Amino acid sequence: MQPPLTINPETGEPFGPPEVDGTLSMEELTTGPALDDKRIDALVAFLKTLTDARYEDLLE
Repeated sequence: MQPPLTINPETGEPFGPPEVDGTLSMEELTTGPALDDKRIDALVAFLKTLTDARYEDLLE
């Protein structure tokens, strides 16, 4: 079993309390399975389809 995560991988900062109590599943965030590269790539591709044309120049 993987040790619990204590650092937010997006910010590099420790996980803080949820903004609204009961809306954040710390168990899934800290011990849940990570997505494989194929699923991450699919999510990134999907999110790029939602980007407003005015901001396309900010994409990689």
